[in-house]
Amino acid sequence: DYQKEAIEKWAESNYRGIFDMATGTGKTFTGAGAICRLFKDKKRLVVFVCCPFTHLVDQWCEELANFNIEPIKCYGSVDYETKLNRAITKFKQKRSDFVCAVITNASFQKESIQNLIQANLSSTLLIVDEAHNFGADGVSKTLKVDYPYRLALSATLDRYGDEEGTAKLYEFFGEKCIEYSL
Repeated sequence: DYQKEAIEKWAESNYRGIFDMATGTGKTFTGAGAICRLFKDKKRLVVFVCCPFTHLVDQWCEELANFNIEPIKCYGSVDYETKLNRAITKFKQKRSDFVCAVITNASFQKESIQNLIQANLSSTLLIVDEAHNFGADGVSKTLKVDYPYRLALSATLDRYGDEEGTAKLYEFFGEKCIEYSL
């Protein structure tokens, strides 16, 4: 029930917000449910799920498969950019209504990826897992893009000793839709 309530509050907040949930409480599952809810409401959607580590990208891809979503896995030396470009082109041509990419923070910061996102922004959801990492100087520069839909996931969103970085996160993602501690 708490997961459904979080998704509902996120929808009521114009699909912007923060899921502040302890490890093991189903952040990934709730994030996948949020994707489904937004797609059901909007009918067309491009999703970027950002993760700090490759094993989290793999975990997200496994979880999304349970929701009948086949994401493009984006990290390392694999040629994911060609696949992503093709999927976005199909979306723009209205030959597809849904694109999902799960990407490492490092790959997400690449200029080519940022250019692709900014050229196709109108139907884009940005989900950031372990969102406290996005308060750091380098990656926080990507938060200047005006994503229409935003969701931050973290068990520890407040950055220790970094009030400025924490403020950037709240300013960009909005209010907490749920606070579910241990």
